[in-house]
Amino acid sequence: MATLNIATQVDRLSIIASLVRKQPAIGTTALMKCVYLLQEVFEVPLGYDYTIYTYGPYSSQVTSDVDLSIIGNFISYKYESTGDYVKRTFNNGERIDDLDFTFADNYSSSIDQVINDFANKTASELELIATIIYVYIFYKRNGLDINKSSIANDVHGIKPHFSTNRVESEYTNLSSQKLLK
Repeated sequence: MATLNIATQVDRLSIIASLVRKQPAIGTTALMKCVYLLQEVFEVPLGYDYTIYTYGPYSSQVTSDVDLSIIGNFISYKYESTGDYVKRTFNNGERIDDLDFTFADNYSSSIDQVINDFANKTASELELIATIIYVYIFYKRNGLDINKSSIANDVHGIKPHFSTNRVESEYTNLSSQKLLK
């Protein structure tokens, strides 16, 4: 794996901090999925590698960059208890204004769209959306026949708690929003 240069690391941190700045109290899952959507749907060149994990596509590189953002005090976090669930949410850190946002500013409209369309969805909704997109991209990159039924069956196989009908419905929704391209 190639080592990132400093500019790329700063660019990635600026995207993470920009998402937090524009959506205070964003949760861990929403932050991860928003970064994923920026890279895979909105073609922001972040260079993260993703695998399927508990809540859909996951990148340990994003987790490391979130940790670096916390260490650099560009973002901060707190834990919130909501019933039986403890959620980690992020806010601006004391040094957020010390970060160079030039890269993130170039993608401001994409960041705004991701925030508006996805940041307030539940972890379950984001898991489904991101997993559909992940499978769709897998099909596309591997020259497989892309159709709603096959993708819904594969997503259901990966995430059996989502019915095939629910996956197909969300696939139709994503397609109508032109997020599957």
